[in-house]
Amino acid sequence: MTEKVKLTQEQAEAIEYLKKGKFSDESIIGAHARNPNGWILEANVNLNRMPLLKLVDALRIGYEVEQQFKVGNWVVRKTNQEDERLPFRTGRVFKIKGFINGHYLDNEEFRHDSEALRYATSEEIKAEIERQLWKSIGREVGELKENDLVIYENKYFRLFKNMGCEIYGFHMDPVYASKLYGNGNLKGFYPAESFISFESVEEG
Repeated sequence: MTEKVKLTQEQAEAIEYLKKGKFSDESIIGAHARNPNGWILEANVNLNRMPLLKLVDALRIGYEVEQQFKVGNWVVRKTNQEDERLPFRTGRVFKIKGFINGHYLDNEEFRHDSEALRYATSEEIKAEIERQLWKSIGREVGELKENDLVIYENKYFRLFKNMGCEIYGFHMDPVYASKLYGNGNLKGFYPAESFISFESVEEG
């Protein structure tokens, strides 16, 4: 069985646009043969420079959308959707969960067009992973609080306010700790919420 031709999402949409406009396969091929760079409408411009034989095979044999990205790839949303209530903001970083009907799915299964995405850089991936870690404990990125325990230069410091200095013994000012975090100098921290106090345990 002859395999279907692999097309980009944009190329497939251009062909569907022409077919909906009552263009026959023969007319599409003829127009492309006469001028392979003559598609000027936004809806069909992505057919420009497509090899003629590839277009012929796509119309004769059939085609399927080639997945530019793979499940598990980290990507960045380049453009906004019209509805700002949806989580499609520019710069949104997410890991592709799936692929359906020519669209890529994020973790919430919202659909994204391939042209709206690009590969995320290592720095963007790291920042998003950290954002998710902060979110998992109900905090904004870099939101350090009093009584958190931070690790700095392989030492542990408990955060206390109004000390009048940045570090005193094994105590550290939260503002200074946030500055260290922003500069990438903190190794990690233990949130105050995760502390279990045995002093409050009463006999049953």
